[in-house]
Formats: sequence, C-alpha cells, structure tokens
Amino acid sequence: MVTLDVAAYVLPDGTLPELCVTTDDGEVPHYGAATICEACLIASSAMLPTPVDVVGRRIVIALDMTVPSLSDKGYRRLFSANTAPRAPPVPDSV
Repeated sequence: MVTLDVAAYVLPDGTLPELCVTTDDGEVPHYGAATICEACLIASSAMLPTPVDVVGRRIVIALDMTVPSLSDKGYRRLFSANTAPRAPPVPDSV
C-alpha cells in the first residue's frame, strides 16, 4: 500500500481540497454533488496539453529586450526646479 503525503495536496492558500469519495466497485460515479470536486479539477489541469499555435507547433516566446543604460545619457530633469505643483482649474460654480 502506498502512503500519501498530505502536504502534496495543500492548495496555495493553505487549505486542503475537498476530495471526492470513491467506491470500491468503481461502478458508481466518483462524485455525488452537482459539481466536480477540487481534486478532480487539480488532476484534470495536469492532464491539459501545452498550448499550440494554429499550425500545430509549440508557441515560442522570444524575449529579446534591450534596456538603455542611463549612465551614457546623463541625468535629465523632467521639470525645472522652480515649477509649482499644478492642479485642474477650479470651476466657477464652487
């Protein structure tokens, strides 16, 4: 008999899922409620295939990002030092 570690079934929020009750004969459906149990949802998500594009090949995500270095350009101030804070104009009706 295989012993199961309960920690393997802990959800990210720290709770345990409500496991469905199986029968020994296997002829009765494994869940009695109108919805599928959380354990079945977790197991079915592991069986999903990887996403493919319309041609049938795997999607390749290329991350070719270049970040400009600020040391080459120096420091540029967006607002002058004596700029006062600005707000929308006050309506005349107030």
